[in-house]
Amino acid sequence: MDRLRLSTVFLFSFLLVTACAGGGDTVEDAPTVPVPPSEKDVHDPCGRPVAMVGDLELDVRVRQGYARGFETTWKIPAWVGYRLDYRWFKPGAPSFDRLNRYLVDPDLTGEQRITHNHYTGTKFERGQMAPQPAMQGRTEDIVRESYYMSNVAPQYASLELRLWMNLEGQVRKWVRKYGRIYVVTGPVFAKSAGGRKLERAGVQGWMKPAKPGIEGRVAIPTHFYKIVYRKDDDELRTLAFVVPNQSARFADDWDFGRWQVTVDEVEKLTGFDFLSRLPNELEDELESTVQPVWE
Repeated sequence: MDRLRLSTVFLFSFLLVTACAGGGDTVEDAPTVPVPPSEKDVHDPCGRPVAMVGDLELDVRVRQGYARGFETTWKIPAWVGYRLDYRWFKPGAPSFDRLNRYLVDPDLTGEQRITHNHYTGTKFERGQMAPQPAMQGRTEDIVRESYYMSNVAPQYASLELRLWMNLEGQVRKWVRKYGRIYVVTGPVFAKSAGGRKLERAGVQGWMKPAKPGIEGRVAIPTHFYKIVYRKDDDELRTLAFVVPNQSARFADDWDFGRWQVTVDEVEKLTGFDFLSRLPNELEDELESTVQPVWE
């Protein structure tokens, strides 16, 4: 590549990374009030997940605290993206109580709808993709929206109440340290390709309601992914994890590095293109690299 073209690519990449991870604002300039849903890029400034396969039926909505693509056949979100700002976790920031029941998503209709009782009596937890502790610090409505069933997927307690919860807590620690972080998370349906290698597969199991009189079934993910990214000076830092949705206890509930993968691997397993607004050269470099887990 000649010097002129290299310089042009570098400049374009630099400008887009600046816009991608916070619109060029410093953390001090970050808004501390809910951002209207009309501002589409607030939760996913590097690009909303773009489906690369044609077998997904998505209902996409932008909430105040997160954006989500709900897969209407699976009855769970295929992806949820949200932004976190350190100010929302400072002492004295608003804090709101947990809800006793999960809520039907008012934007879904008919057979798309899943209720709190679909999970009652099953062996699965209601795993929030945008977790309510991450939605604190702003308004009660934002916390309430995290209880929509369209933000929930079946997780075994050994994952949801331990390793996954610890990973979500670690993300909030990173927010306090680094200022602003973006997260994209959701389910994986995969089968073994030998050893620890995985390949994308269809739904292999369905959760059926235990309570009589409730119609509908919910897809059970084999794994869950989480992509985390932030701007560090003029560079974009990314982490990606794929964790099995298993009933057995994990050997170490804090060993996130064991489940670290590249963003490319998450794309192959999910059929989505992440960080799609980045220039191809920069996207390819970031997505093919495993960066050290942040301190």
